[in-house]
Amino acid sequence: MKTLFKSIVILSILFQIRCSNDDNANIEQIEIEEELPAVEVSLIGSWEASNFLLGDSTIFNAFFIIESENIFLLEEDENSFRREFIGTYEATEDSIFITSEGGITQLTYTLDANTLSIIDSFDQETLFSRQETPINPNSWITDLEISLQVEAPHNESVDIGHCNNLIFFPNGNSAPSISLIGDDTFTTLGIFNSATTENTTAFEVENNNSTFNFMFIGEQFGDIDVKFKNDNTPVGEITEFIPDYLGLASVNSSLLFISHDFGFSFSLYNYFTGVAVYTNTSLPRLEGMAYKNDYLYVCSNGNIYKCEASLTDSELVVIESYSLPDNLEAVGIAYDEEFFVINAEDPSSGTFYIIRTNLTLED
Repeated sequence: MKTLFKSIVILSILFQIRCSNDDNANIEQIEIEEELPAVEVSLIGSWEASNFLLGDSTIFNAFFIIESENIFLLEEDENSFRREFIGTYEATEDSIFITSEGGITQLTYTLDANTLSIIDSFDQETLFSRQETPINPNSWITDLEISLQVEAPHNESVDIGHCNNLIFFPNGNSAPSISLIGDDTFTTLGIFNSATTENTTAFEVENNNSTFNFMFIGEQFGDIDVKFKNDNTPVGEITEFIPDYLGLASVNSSLLFISHDFGFSFSLYNYFTGVAVYTNTSLPRLEGMAYKNDYLYVCSNGNIYKCEASLTDSELVVIESYSLPDNLEAVGIAYDEEFFVINAEDPSSGTFYIIRTNLTLED
């Protein structure tokens, strides 16, 4: 995109011709057209927008990082949930064609020196301002490393649990029972023997050192079963919520975080009083969860977020964001007393894996 500036330079050259026999002066005007060098306004750079509107969702902050071949869209909502989209691109005078894992996306744009106008497929315009100090896209979300990766016993988007050197992998719709997996080599050792474990989507053990702590088993089409951990004896059910649970996280001997698919609801529930402390429906879709050292770790958007979660009101704020390598997407999470273990999906194949990451409580 180049703008051609032309300047008309009028050179007035005054010739005064004097002859001994003529006192008149002749004046001649010569017009010369000069073409100046072209000035290029480049797409390359770091661009920032506030209240970025993507479809029907408002993103609090958004950044376009455009390099010579790669393009990054970095997003952050009002609760500091971050996402990133990475691809390659080609640009014409008025369109950007972005190629990524999801295919090809076309955006219409106009550009001057410091303002980039983007019009998306919903015909919505967002104005980006050029940043004087470019943001580093590699620091937006922390990349985790994988030390062990084993194919899951079945392909299900479920939240996992951990207890007594075992990973509890809910069966979803794929198997009749919850699978038991050794936390050292991720070998499937057997099934969790329970009469009420059909279509389970979330499993959690009470965050309590007591011998008589509880297990919580969330059912896709039912309630949350509560049982004693030591002998699997039923204690009761949590029936106050609409089913299709995505994640469970025990806080202590009375409080349980619950996320479920209906309305993307996130709740803190007191199971001794039988009352929800609060329910928040303004957050993104939260999936697997684990509560450790006063922080709530949640899976959402395929990433893992370390959050400060209030125990009195519905405030939830992200303080760190993590992503898995190889485009794997986190859906379930548990802590094995040393590292966080993830149930992750490869969206290109639909295959799920049990993964041990390098994420610890110190990170």
